[in-house]
Parts: sequence; structure tokens; C-alpha cells
Amino acid sequence: MCINRTFPSSYSLVVFRKNIMKPIYYIAIILLLLTPASVHFGYSEEVKDLVKKESPDKKEKLNKKNIKEPITKELIDTNSKKVNPQTNTNIQTVKHVQDLSDEDTEWSNADIFMVLFTAILALFTIGLWREANRSVKITENTAKRQLRAYIFARLADGEKLFPDEINCLSVPIIIENHGQTPGHQLKISTFVNIYKNPLNETLDPPNFQNGSQTYLAPGQIIRMYPTLPRSLKEVEVNAITSKEGSFYVWGYLEYIDIFDNKQKTEFRLYSTGADFTRGELAYSLEGNTAT
Repeated sequence: MCINRTFPSSYSLVVFRKNIMKPIYYIAIILLLLTPASVHFGYSEEVKDLVKKESPDKKEKLNKKNIKEPITKELIDTNSKKVNPQTNTNIQTVKHVQDLSDEDTEWSNADIFMVLFTAILALFTIGLWREANRSVKITENTAKRQLRAYIFARLADGEKLFPDEINCLSVPIIIENHGQTPGHQLKISTFVNIYKNPLNETLDPPNFQNGSQTYLAPGQIIRMYPTLPRSLKEVEVNAITSKEGSFYVWGYLEYIDIFDNKQKTEFRLYSTGADFTRGELAYSLEGNTAT
């Protein structure tokens, strides 16, 4: 049987957001954080260029203003050939002015506003990214729940308990995949036995060591017939019909879905009183769980 199924658009949306949108959010945040630095850097470079262009004129004005008397031959000692202290003082003043022209200009109000605005914008962007990421996770989890395999066990429709050739009671069980994708490495472990009412004993745990693994496609079923390994005694039949005892069938399923997650299913059915006489079973209040 060939089954052709297509994934919902939500699955494609999850893949697109996970592989494409997430890097875009990271790049946008990095660019926003780098914007103030780039603006200030460009502003500082422009200021430096203007200072360099205007510095010669300013130097001449400062030289004229600070150097009141020109350097003459009288200030120079012909014997030692050293500059007079007054000349040294004027030269140091000029150097001090030159150093001031090369210093970095402090940030203006526009720079501060730009930094604050960018920081607020970055915070809003981060919040938006977190909400988008949260929405992606919710959508992804929803898509996984919609697409994954769901394998359960139930009594076959219209069928009842029946004795086999050697009068051993058998239960017709159907294991079916109700999901949209296959279940891999399916393992099944079933048990049948009779217990007194109310049930005070711990039922046998799963035993998958000797079992085989199989593959269950969407909508595919597996028929099983768990059988009591001995014939029923008359005392046991009377105890069950009088509701002093119950006939139990239980089992465990384990499989891997398409997202590589291990899933488990437990089922437990019993029959007692008039139900046993009619060959019917009911689900127990405990022992029926699934992931």
C-alpha cells in the first residue's frame, strides 16, 4: 500500500524561520549596536580634518598674540649660542596650542541623542527578536505535535475474547499509527494474566529484549493476539464471572518519531463479570498512558 502525504505549511514555515530569519535578527542587532560608534568615528575624523585645515592660520595668530617680541640677535649669547629663556617660554606656548588642536573633540548633544536612540532601538529589537523566537518555538512544537506518529493499542472492532485450539484465552489487539508520519523501531511487549479484585499486585514491566523491531506507517495497523499460556480452570472462570477476579491484558509500546524522539505508550484492559461472559474488555482506570 502506497501512502502519499504532504507536510502542512507550518512545517515549512518553521524550517524557514529557523534557518533564515534567526541569522537576520542577529545581524540586525549587531548593526544597530555598531551605529553609534561609526557615527562618532566619522564625526571625529571630520573635526580632525577641519582642525588640520585651519591650524596654520590659527598658529600664525597665536604666534603673533603670544610672541610679543621677535627673537633678535641680542637674545642670543654669541659665546654659548643658547636661546634666551624668554624665547623658550614662547616656543612652549606655541607647542601647547598645537597639541590642543590635535585633541579629540568631545561628544556633542547630537551624538548623545544618537547613542540613546540607538540603545533604545536595540532594546526594542532584542525584545522583538525574543518574541519572534518564542513564536517560532511555539510554531515548531505545534508542527511537531501535528506531524509526529501516534501509536496506540486497542481491542479490534467487533471482535471479542475467544479460546484457541487448546482452550487458551486469546485477545484480538490492534496496534495502529494515528499520526501523519511513520514510527520507527517500534517495539511491542504484551502480557495476559488473571488477578483478584481489587488489583493489589504490580504488573510485569516491559520486556523488549527478545522482541523484534518494526516500522509502522501512518494509518497502518498490526494485529496481535496475546494469549494466556494455559487453559482456564473452572474455578478461575467462576471467580471472574462473580467479579472476584479479572482477566487482564496489558502491554507497552516504544518507537522513534521522525524528530528522533523516543515515544512510549502503555495500555491496560480487563474483563470481569458480565463483560467476561460476553467476551468484552474495558480500559482500566490506570495503566493507560502515552507520550
